[in-house]
Amino acid sequence: MTTVIMHTSEGDIKINLFDSKAPETVKNFVGLATGEREWLDSFSG
Repeated sequence: MTTVIMHTSEGDIKINLFDSKAPETVKNFVGLATGEREWLDSFSG
């Protein structure tokens, strides 16, 4: 399990990501959150 902490103006949010259930989704989320993966708009490319 991967744990992510999102920092917001209202406080921190702890999120548990289940690698074993959705490995590609977790990989994409972590990649986007860390900047390792670039986000592309599916409409404009």
